[in-house]
Amino acid sequence: MRSGLLVAAALVGCRGAVTPEVTAEPLESVTTVLEVRWDRIGDSVGWVELPDGTVAPDVGDDPVQHRVLVAGFPQLTNVSLLPVMTVDGQRIEGEPYTATTGVLPAGLPLFRYTTVAQQEVDPPFLLVTVIGQSSNALILNREGEIVWYSRLDANTDAAKAIWDPTYGEVAFLYNARDRTNDISSIRRVTLDGVAYPDIRAIRGHHALAQPEEGVFAFLSADIRDPDGEGDVIGDAIVEVDASGAEREVWTAWDEVPFEGRFDADAFYEVGYDWLHGNALNWMPERNSYLYSSRNLSTVYEIDRDTGEIIETFGGPGDRPFDPPDAAFMAQHSPSYTPEGHLLIFDSRLPDAPEEHARIAEYNVTPGRLEMVREFKALPGYHVMALGDADRLESGDTLSSWGTVGQLIQFNEEAEEIWRLSSDIGFVVGDVQGLPSLYPE
Repeated sequence: MRSGLLVAAALVGCRGAVTPEVTAEPLESVTTVLEVRWDRIGDSVGWVELPDGTVAPDVGDDPVQHRVLVAGFPQLTNVSLLPVMTVDGQRIEGEPYTATTGVLPAGLPLFRYTTVAQQEVDPPFLLVTVIGQSSNALILNREGEIVWYSRLDANTDAAKAIWDPTYGEVAFLYNARDRTNDISSIRRVTLDGVAYPDIRAIRGHHALAQPEEGVFAFLSADIRDPDGEGDVIGDAIVEVDASGAEREVWTAWDEVPFEGRFDADAFYEVGYDWLHGNALNWMPERNSYLYSSRNLSTVYEIDRDTGEIIETFGGPGDRPFDPPDAAFMAQHSPSYTPEGHLLIFDSRLPDAPEEHARIAEYNVTPGRLEMVREFKALPGYHVMALGDADRLESGDTLSSWGTVGQLIQFNEEAEEIWRLSSDIGFVVGDVQGLPSLYPE
């Protein structure tokens, strides 16, 4: 028998017709998600309404019963539910009743609400990966409480998770923590914690994007021996569908000149880490990918259809920075804002502790990259790995600060308006704001 509170109620129509009992209890797989069930009547359509107006739809996977997943609440929360269905066009609803979410499993990280917003901040939920004593994909509310989780296998990590609003699912690319075995795969997980069969992502690392429904893109380590002195690791952008069919969009070996080894970097045991690609972001309005090479301090924009480099920013790019000291270094997470500005998590110099990371925004002109503004986290952080920045519809900027475990939101004046801090020992990956936890 599943653990958790079991609640029963009856649905009553306007003519007094009574439908079968309704049950609601936490799922064992995701204890913060409530599963609500009641029998179907003919071709009835069912859903659950919440007091704030949110409508949780029928999952639609059970021909005998309505099955609705209610999500978005932390552990041990009393949730008021109103089950509703229509039969032959007649709305039938029950009296509101209460069910309680379950207890989170041990080992999940805690977040502290260290900067309290003076007003409500949007979107209400955040999808983030966390790497540390345990590695997880998490959905948090704005108070830092976990409302959904997917625990990774032991000794595996995932730097980025993405939300599929069409189906209300989370996808992430995981790889071996020690990077010695190629087990990299893409995992898709539903709201009730069910995982589809993994999609193999050969030599995949760091990044994941979804250019279209049913297709994922990832960075694949492209290992070659260009000078006869041993394996060198470049990067390729590879697309894969649910069947495992792959298409190579681009490889750095065709476009970026290899100029030899310049340090003794040992990130990978299987070869020399030439580029250290650390981000791949899909730009749908431009039909392109933005790829970040940490070691070259360069961002490339690559056309999805042709595999050609459209733009090169930083490093060998032909646009100088204005002012010259505005250059980004060892960057992560490039994206375009709605205004066409280039937004970068600028890690600066990870080997120099006095260099504090920042978020930099540039106006892209034919002749230069002009600094528009920068966002700094006080008191200043030396971020050794990871980092993310995303422009929200509100104009705010949502960010994660990698190895220092901070999630921060800035307003349009680059002022901090909200912050969460993770437990010591945990690293936060990319963060994505979610307006809803239900399919569109």
